Amino acid sequence: VARCVAVADRSAVCLEDFAPYAPSRGAPIAFMAAPVIDQGIVVGVLIAQLSNEEIDNVVTGGRRWRQEGFGATGEAYLVGPDYLVRSGPRAFYENRYDYFAELKAGGAAPGEIGAIQRYETPVLHQRVDTRATRAALAGIEGTGEIVGYRDIPTLASWVPLAIPGLKWALVAKIDAAEAFAPIYQLRRDLLIVGGLALLVVAVTAAWLSRALLGPLRELTAGVKRFAAGDYEAAVPVRTRDEVGQPAIGVTSCLRAGLQHPTSSQAGGTSGDLAKHAAAAASFDLAASVSPRRDVESCSMRTSFEAGF
Repeated sequence: VARCVAVADRSAVCLEDFAPYAPSRGAPIAFMAAPVIDQGIVVGVLIAQLSNEEIDNVVTGGRRWRQEGFGATGEAYLVGPDYLVRSGPRAFYENRYDYFAELKAGGAAPGEIGAIQRYETPVLHQRVDTRATRAALAGIEGTGEIVGYRDIPTLASWVPLAIPGLKWALVAKIDAAEAFAPIYQLRRDLLIVGGLALLVVAVTAAWLSRALLGPLRELTAGVKRFAAGDYEAAVPVRTRDEVGQPAIGVTSCLRAGLQHPTSSQAGGTSGDLAKHAAAAASFDLAASVSPRRDVESCSMRTSFEAGF
């Protein structure tokens, strides 16, 4: 009361921080006072007792955390200069059994836990000393990933409150696992899609390689057999596109050379055909070693067809 009367601004409203109040059996109580002025003279002071329940309703948004956009683990709370909370944490209202279990696991003193249970409020009993509360009480506003009061990584924002007569800090936080869950999910989805795309590309490349190189290998093998003296060798023709045309041309040439040899050139033709086949096996399809006109023309046609 004396502090409120001494304020230079006679219309100012004075706030007194939470403190144990004996008439309320030691429960934490805050007060608000305003001077009563008559003709410029302070004739009295109007004092109102503040309820921590109402402050909690303002800070927690009526305890509608999900509707207010805090998700499953987000919350906002007030901390005083002594690092004791001025509003209840979310877990205190949602699941008190887990709340007290976390306090005990975090090393809270039995007297602290007993006081919270006795007064049914963590105000002035639960200590929150984190990087966020220290910075905010030092007058520094910020945002970052910190270790919260539950020893869990959190994404938090903090700011000092400019309230005359009070030195409070407001901290809003959410567990880092929940905050970054959409990013982690997107990364997993991209990895899955990328893996499937890579698998499709690999399978398609293997199929194309077999479809394109298979006929060429068969052509090479057939020509090598013919060059080795197997004049009954045949090159299978599986397609009639650009890949199959060389096989058709080589087969036609070999058959033409064997079906139309002259008596004087039979021996030479067979030998020349073998040389021609050996040259074809090394893909020198432009080689022209046959003495006969039909074999020469066939060699030229084969070279032309192989080029396309």
